[in-house]
Parts: sequence; C-alpha cells; structure tokens
Amino acid sequence: MDILVIDDDPAVRLVLSRMLTALGHRHWAVPDSQAAHAVLKGLGSAAVLCDVELGREDGVELCLTIRRCFPRLRIALMTGNPAAARRGEEEGFGEALAKPFTIIELEKLLRELGADDLGGRPG
Repeated sequence: MDILVIDDDPAVRLVLSRMLTALGHRHWAVPDSQAAHAVLKGLGSAAVLCDVELGREDGVELCLTIRRCFPRLRIALMTGNPAAARRGEEEGFGEALAKPFTIIELEKLLRELGADDLGGRPG
C-alpha cells in the first residue's frame, strides 16, 4: 500500500518510516499540508496517516480537505492528545491511533484500512 504520513515532528516521521518499511509499504513522510498535497496528486490507491495537531495546522481540517479532494483515499488520524482525537471521531475518521504506538498497533490499523487488499507484506 502507498502510505502518506503527515506529522510535523521529524522524529515521529522517522520512526513511522522505519515501521512502514519493515511492514513492506511504500511511503512518504511530510511535515505539512503543502507537502501532503504535492504527494497526493501522484498517488492512486493509498492511505493517509495524519497527526491531529500539526503545529499551526489543524490535522482534522486537513483530512477533511483531503477526503473532499481525494474521496478514494483511506484516512486515519494519530495523536498523543486524547481530547483532540474526539473531534476526528466526530468527523467520521474513526478512533485515532494513540501515540506512542507499537508496530503491531500500526499493522492492525493498516489492516483495518485495507492494506492487505492493496499490497504490503503478505500476512
């Protein structure tokens, strides 16, 4: 599966990149909405993992825009702030992946998003 990671924290992007590589997924890791839109234009079937709090940007608003522009993409939120996660759930993004998370939790989320249907490591 092609996966776009959007998180303003370089350490989170690095750890997620390593996890996604270990799970056999092609991925891009970007810090903000501008970089995300540049990558999304070139993707077909993909998933987006987006932080709820992106510095000065609102990750939920970004994901609402992505969903409007790219309705076929699968989107999941991640956050270290449980209160911020509720808004994403209210907007229909499901339960956010709680930071910090393990590779097992990430793999479970990707299965729920349909990663097995779109490629990635055989399970």
